[in-house]
Amino acid sequence: MRAFDKRAKSIGVVGHVQAGGTVLNDLFQGDDGGWLQDVSLVDKMVGEMLQEVAASIQAKKGWKWVEVAPDFPYGHTYGLRQLCGQASH
Repeated sequence: MRAFDKRAKSIGVVGHVQAGGTVLNDLFQGDDGGWLQDVSLVDKMVGEMLQEVAASIQAKKGWKWVEVAPDFPYGHTYGLRQLCGQASH
C-alpha cells in the first residue's frame, strides 16, 4: 500500500512502523513516502481508530448505533439521500 493512501495517511507511516510494520522505499525513484508492507496491520489500526472515534461520537451525541468503515463497496450508497433532522419540542 502506498504511503499516501487515505488509510495509511490516517495512521501515519511512523505509527505503522511503531506497531511493527515495515516500509519499503525506492532509492532511485520518488516514492511519495514509500510502501507500507503489512496491509492487514494498516486495516486493523484504521479499524481501531475508527471504533474509538465512533465511541466518542456515540457518547457525546447519545446515539445508540454508530457503524464505521474505511470505505463502502462500490454502489453501496446508490439511491441514498441525506436527511436533515429537526428537534421536536
